[in-house]
Amino acid sequence: MDDDPERSTRSQTSQNEQSDPLKPAKEDGGSQREVKEELLGEQFKKSDPSIPSPVEDVPPEGGFEAWGVVAAYWFISFISVGLIYVWSIYLRYYFRNDVFPGTPQSVYSLTGGLANAAGFAAGPILGSMADRYGYRIVVFASSVVLGASYLVTSFAGPDMLAMMIVFQGAVQGVSSQGAWMVAMAALPQYFKRRRGIAMGVAMTGAGMGGLALTNLTQYLLDRVGAAWTLRITGFIVLVVMIPASYFVRTRLPPKPKGKLLDFRAFRDVRFILLFLSGVIMYFAYPLPQFFMTSYAISIGIEAQIAALILGLQFAITAPTRIVYGLLMDRVGPVNVFLICNYVGGILCLTLWPNAKSLGSLMAFALLFGATGGQFFSQVPIVISTIFGHHDSASKMGMVMLSLSVGSLVGTLAGGKLLDSHTTPNPSSPSGYDQDFFPVMMFTGALYLVSATIMLALRWRLVGWSLRVKV
Repeated sequence: MDDDPERSTRSQTSQNEQSDPLKPAKEDGGSQREVKEELLGEQFKKSDPSIPSPVEDVPPEGGFEAWGVVAAYWFISFISVGLIYVWSIYLRYYFRNDVFPGTPQSVYSLTGGLANAAGFAAGPILGSMADRYGYRIVVFASSVVLGASYLVTSFAGPDMLAMMIVFQGAVQGVSSQGAWMVAMAALPQYFKRRRGIAMGVAMTGAGMGGLALTNLTQYLLDRVGAAWTLRITGFIVLVVMIPASYFVRTRLPPKPKGKLLDFRAFRDVRFILLFLSGVIMYFAYPLPQFFMTSYAISIGIEAQIAALILGLQFAITAPTRIVYGLLMDRVGPVNVFLICNYVGGILCLTLWPNAKSLGSLMAFALLFGATGGQFFSQVPIVISTIFGHHDSASKMGMVMLSLSVGSLVGTLAGGKLLDSHTTPNPSSPSGYDQDFFPVMMFTGALYLVSATIMLALRWRLVGWSLRVKV
């Protein structure tokens, strides 16, 4: 028996450190441990003693409940995220057919931006509500409101532009966000080692939804008009998303106490960099989606084929998300995220301005969708890698808040740029001539700026070493 309690305590602490696989041995002045703590977000976690140690919470890496959450998110994102992509179809239809007489294209662009901005701004509240009251109830309620928003919009007459902006814009944006963001935040609780591939598989639903719903929407608009297209869409939302919400479950119990908006994350320089990168990224991210069909028609491509191109831009994200999921598990989410966004920016500056035919525009849509179009699927994995998966809905909501500013201002700026370069031309297939070059340069440049801020975040985490998985 050791009579020296201090020596015994030091000995026991040493043994615990050696037996803990999350704490590598101190080498080179403890630098390895510091890097590990940075990557796991230990410094952030230590500020909140209510967060349990990772040793006490090991994800199951599979099982019926875990894969049920994956399947639920697949169907929820198929509808809710797929419908976000559809706005490009409505934008062109409303503008060309003068559904709301005298409304400029910038207002329609702003409506799409408002949908995203309202959803992102509500993200922190939705995330906190999910953490406090349960994920399933928030997803269920959001699904009901999303379906209802389309049904209400279908009754907006030509003199009811404000009604369309509110329900197809703000209400749709908040309810869609509440469904897909909260369902997605449940996924990291079930996977760690296989998180990249699990989330990659789940997020293929968004790409497939983009392909299916853009083509279905164009088909319905051409045959039954806007009102019945909106009604049919509303019923599809309710039939698919309400049953799927039942399978959204969490392993961690709800937190009955806590702030509805928790801004403590802004004390962390890593979070500030991620926030700024998101703001700038979302100035640009929606523009290739919103203006793809309009650009395709401006170079002589038929409306149904233009919708197909847009759909394929989203569909390519499905197989590539699985590939990126595997790649993230090997080289790290931040590394993959950087490569995708640098390549996406370069494509907007080079290939998009030279896409003057069906083949070249198809090539741009597929390549951009496979790289720059991966933002939504990669951000959640980046967040869980840097900050851990505890209170993941709240953290995701705070990051989504950064996107609200970029979404609203970026889409308005893009629409204004296009309005200033639009002139009537009865002989044009679309009835007017538009110069998309300023929008292309605006998009590409902001992609590169955002990616560079993420590069600074990577340096903050691990330095300039290219071999570190992060």
